[in-house]
Amino acid sequence: MRSKERSECLKKARVERGLYLCNICNTVVAAKQIQIDYKISVVPLTGFDGFDNFIERLWCPADQLQACCRECHDTKTKAERYRDWE
Repeated sequence: MRSKERSECLKKARVERGLYLCNICNTVVAAKQIQIDYKISVVPLTGFDGFDNFIERLWCPADQLQACCRECHDTKTKAERYRDWE
């Protein structure tokens, strides 16, 4: 997905050409290792709660996005899933 907000988030995380700073672990990683993460899940693990809420969370402002490395993104996602299963 390409959006102005996503591009703005990547721009803020850019250290130099092809290198980005992970907002979670503060590690500099290559462009292939950086991912954009929604601070608030687009679809809550409690279930789909309607298209209006889905679209609002999907097209959020740039301050609700963060750039993170794959490892941190995977860890955060697993933690969110585990927390909702408790």
